[in-house]
Parts: sequence; structure tokens; C-alpha cells
Amino acid sequence: MYAMNVANDLLVPYAATVIMEVYSENSEYFVEFLYRNETTQPPHPLSLPSCGTRCTVRKFAELYSDMAIIDYAHHDMVGLHKIGLRTPILEIAIVSADYLDQKNAHSMTCSKE
Repeated sequence: MYAMNVANDLLVPYAATVIMEVYSENSEYFVEFLYRNETTQPPHPLSLPSCGTRCTVRKFAELYSDMAIIDYAHHDMVGLHKIGLRTPILEIAIVSADYLDQKNAHSMTCSKE
């Protein structure tokens, strides 16, 4: 969620789920993301920056293409194969989270109370 810039700065519950729906309408493909963090309520629609709750696949690809592993050389460079990851979606999520952690590490400071 942080990689897609839709987090609300609250901890994500252990069993929370992000659902990606892909559908076609009038010969154009769209994606919608839903967030489910409890079982008593329906999933909440996620609004992507620069896209809203409903995004064309083309726009989604443009917005997040820099976070995707696109070839085996990049895959090997990241080193995820060494820990046995084979699912591309999981790899993309981990690489995205790692990228954001590294990017934000320089701006985060700790203070003692």
C-alpha cells in the first residue's frame, strides 16, 4: 500500500488483503483496488494518486512501471531468487517496499523522549 501511495499511516493488520480487480468495459481494460481489513465490512475501494478508484490498465502501467521487475537480469540483481520467491506479484511488492524503505531512510530521524 505504501508502494502505491495509498497508505493511511496506520499499521496494516496481519490478515488484511488488497484485492486487484481487472475488467473490460467498451474494449478498454480497467483495474480497481479494494482493501479488506476486517470480515464484518465489505472491502474499501482504494483511490490511486493520479488515477482515482478506477484506473485504465495503460495508466496504471505508466504510473507504476518503474516498480516492476521486467527481465531476468533485474530479477537476479534484486536477489529474490536466492530466498526462493517465484511469484512475480510478491516480488514486485517486496521490491517496491524495499525501494520505499531505502528512499525514506534518508528522511527519517529518531528522537529520544
